[in-house]
Amino acid sequence: MKIVRATEQLVVNNTNVMIYGSPGTGKTSCAFTASKPLCLDFDHGSHRSGYRGDTVIINSWSEVSGLGPKDLADYSTVILDTVGRALDYLIMEIGSRDRRLVRESGEPTLQGYGELKSTFARWVKGILTLGKDVIFLAHDKEARNGDDLYIRPDITGGTYHEIFKLCDAVGRLHKRGDDKTVLDFSPRGECLGKNPAGLQPLVVPSFDDEPNWFAGQVAAIKKGMGRIAKTQVQAVEDLEEFKAECGFVETADDANTLLGIDKYFKGNKSMVAQRKKLLQVRVTELGITYDKKQKAFV
Repeated sequence: MKIVRATEQLVVNNTNVMIYGSPGTGKTSCAFTASKPLCLDFDHGSHRSGYRGDTVIINSWSEVSGLGPKDLADYSTVILDTVGRALDYLIMEIGSRDRRLVRESGEPTLQGYGELKSTFARWVKGILTLGKDVIFLAHDKEARNGDDLYIRPDITGGTYHEIFKLCDAVGRLHKRGDDKTVLDFSPRGECLGKNPAGLQPLVVPSFDDEPNWFAGQVAAIKKGMGRIAKTQVQAVEDLEEFKAECGFVETADDANTLLGIDKYFKGNKSMVAQRKKLLQVRVTELGITYDKKQKAFV
């Protein structure tokens, strides 16, 4: 078992990204500009893409359930177009195996939803294990939470949150007022999103001019996630440094001197709280207490 230490960099090799938006905004064409893409066309609509790449027209879940290294050897990215329709096929597959898991209306039972979520998650993780990126495409729809209106991916209700959790990044593709197409990963107002890399809204270019455009965006997402890892590494190193400083505390004056160093007790609240705990452990060992009136250790 290889343990990656907290101070070691985690390398992001592949990722799950979701693009959702209204029909005609160019979701499929956008996905086809990813690195070496293969589209699994569950919606039977890839022919409408103005920038189509290699495609498989899917008619049942069994056609994709056994995808392996040989099938995907020539590709770096697997596109599910659309993830909502893919789940419909999976529901039919589950119902054919056990009718008790799907109601007559075609909707899964509670147990059926559990089977749907676990089966789909295993399948996605299997694709990632092969070293491929996965792009989920989804139509958008309006949903209400009380009086609040949200625009969210159109995905079968019981699996929506699970798929949202599976995705590293979720972006909405939409037409802006100036008629430019924009891909925005940040949650804004009523629109849901997930933006771990902190990408700004992206104006979609002509794919004739930039045929590998989305490959660059996926690389930026991975790089951004790596920067988050570096931040965590730096935080651990900073705490180790402070822990070492605490080791030199022998008197109340030493503790007060350390407490007065701005770089340790200003800024990030979480880091400040952790440093206070480390200092408290040391002064407790020494029998030093904090006097609230004097605002100092005594």
